[in-house]
Amino acid sequence: MEHTDKETKKAAPAAGSTTQAAPADPKSSPSTHAVEKEAVNTINKADKKMNKAATPSSQTPSKWPMRLGLLLCFIIACTALAASYWLYSQSVLLKSELAAKQLQAQQITGSVNTSLSYAKAKIESLEKQQQNNANAYQELTATQATIEQLQTQVNALAQRSPNHWMASEADYLVRMAGRKIWLESDLLTAVQLLESADERIAAMQNPALLPIRKALSQDIAQLKSIKLLDTSSHILALDNLIIKLDNLPLNANKTLASSPVTTDAKLSDDIGDWQANLRKSWQTFSSSLVTIRKRTTDLEPLLSPEQQWYLTENIKNKLLQAQRALQDKNNSEFQQSLAMAKQWLGQYFDLHQASTAAAIETINKLAEIKLTPITHQQLTAAPLLEQLVTFGDLSAPAGEPTL
Repeated sequence: MEHTDKETKKAAPAAGSTTQAAPADPKSSPSTHAVEKEAVNTINKADKKMNKAATPSSQTPSKWPMRLGLLLCFIIACTALAASYWLYSQSVLLKSELAAKQLQAQQITGSVNTSLSYAKAKIESLEKQQQNNANAYQELTATQATIEQLQTQVNALAQRSPNHWMASEADYLVRMAGRKIWLESDLLTAVQLLESADERIAAMQNPALLPIRKALSQDIAQLKSIKLLDTSSHILALDNLIIKLDNLPLNANKTLASSPVTTDAKLSDDIGDWQANLRKSWQTFSSSLVTIRKRTTDLEPLLSPEQQWYLTENIKNKLLQAQRALQDKNNSEFQQSLAMAKQWLGQYFDLHQASTAAAIETINKLAEIKLTPITHQQLTAAPLLEQLVTFGDLSAPAGEPTL
């Protein structure tokens, strides 16, 4: 009995020491420490009771149920500690796994978002490319239609008569005639071009083209009714006059020499001729005392060299204006410019010089020109020739497109 109590006492401190060592685990949670503390208190109370029971007494009851209860309590405490540690380790493991899962989920989410953005951009690019392909297809379809239309026209042209090229040449000549009329005012060249176009149409020997020849004849007659001027020769005449202006002499005041006495100044030796001698002496005296001169032009003051230069340049400017009016068929401006130049020549230059008289005569001849403006606005043969070149006939076929 005593031996059993000693073993129980030795086992109790051992259990107490084991129970006290458990809370030293730094990984234990606060709940685990509380359970361990409660188990230690229970064991201490059991030790005190066993110490009291160890005192000799003849009436001590059996200690086996108590020991069995203490053993069960110890087993339960150890089991609770192990369960608590296992639960704590599992919770830590679950938390770490949860954090890893969250990080992985975030990575997956970012990857999915990146994939979605790339897919969206790819879809937009494909849609844009599809739209471009649709536009290109439409353009290709329109180009093919145009090519087919042109091929049809080429086939139609290939089936036409070889005279078609002569019609094209006549159309070109008529167009050139129009340019000569309205851009260069060259009526003579325009008439020659229209006559050449009429020769081309006549060489085709097609009676159906008589309306074109009639229109060409009307255009030629209307142009010939306009008075043709040799504009080039008139312009050259004005150029020569401008060049000669620098050498024309100005009208300067000159001291005229005394005119010789026309009467016989020799006196007679006869006394009976005293009256004649007296008259001769008076004529000689009066002619040397008073001189009478006559001028046919106005007396103008002498001009300085600068004024002379300005005068010459102003006359040149008027002659240049006359050239421009001659090219533009402006009769009023042409006549005004020539009249002003003639007035300044007669007022400031010496009219007794042959060069000045020749310049004024040239201006008078040019002033006799009457410029007639061109009122011919359109050549009647032009639309007919265009229709002939486009369709091969003066009546356009139905449904055939134009070139």
